[in-house]
Amino acid sequence: MRYLATLLVALVLLSSSLFSDPKWYGNSKAIPVSIKKNIVGYGRGLSYEDAVRNAQSDVASQLSITVHSQVTLVDNERFTSRFQNREKYSKSTIVTHVRQNLHGYETLKREKNGDYYFVLGSLNKKRYTKALKATLQRDEKDIRRGIKTAEKSLEDNEFFDSLQ
Repeated sequence: MRYLATLLVALVLLSSSLFSDPKWYGNSKAIPVSIKKNIVGYGRGLSYEDAVRNAQSDVASQLSITVHSQVTLVDNERFTSRFQNREKYSKSTIVTHVRQNLHGYETLKREKNGDYYFVLGSLNKKRYTKALKATLQRDEKDIRRGIKTAEKSLEDNEFFDSLQ
């Protein structure tokens, strides 16, 4: 009976260690990079890929980016005469959104424990900021090019020709 009790306790302890999170998981003291220079995220999943995706989602949830740019060009033309009443209207709208790409993300730790994979991921703030700045500059060029194209179309009456 005593042997059975000892075996049961050993099985309970073994199973709890097999299905528990690793000691570093969620432990800010176990992070091997500077928190001032990096954003860290934890992920758990039934596959390594799921754990990485969840760690990346954890990192992304700590970022707050809202960039919305809208340019509207409006040109109205109105002809009124005794015999004819004609109005033309054109509008061009350019809308830009920025999606989050985690440039500079790297997996720092990974471990399989039981059926689960555990991941600690990190995003270097400096590298991420540099990549984001490059993306915004590229988008700004695209917006400026779109504005020039719309303005030229208005000058050439291409909008009005397409309305006829």
